[in-house]
Amino acid sequence: MHNESQDLKSVLLAVLKQNGMENVVREASLPTFWNEIVGDAAAKHCSDLRFSQGELKMSVDSSVWRSEFKMRHDDLVKKLNQRAGADIVQRVVFNARAAKNSTN
Repeated sequence: MHNESQDLKSVLLAVLKQNGMENVVREASLPTFWNEIVGDAAAKHCSDLRFSQGELKMSVDSSVWRSEFKMRHDDLVKKLNQRAGADIVQRVVFNARAAKNSTN
């Protein structure tokens, strides 16, 4: 069964490549890659992940996590690209998430 699924994956990737769409799958997988790279504990502080024109943008819920991610920026870009199998991420942008209003 493993060989069949590997063969199907190879065929699909070949078709996407022939049509110039191989990065579509990579780009769509970036949120999953992000979670794998930073781990679930850190990933839960991020939301609204979106990719456009070489930038992976996301909202981060605290300045502490934003600072942590910014310090690791170059390493994170490198790991994302390694995991994606291509240099598709040039930059990661961390935006502050708006605080939720609480009504008591």
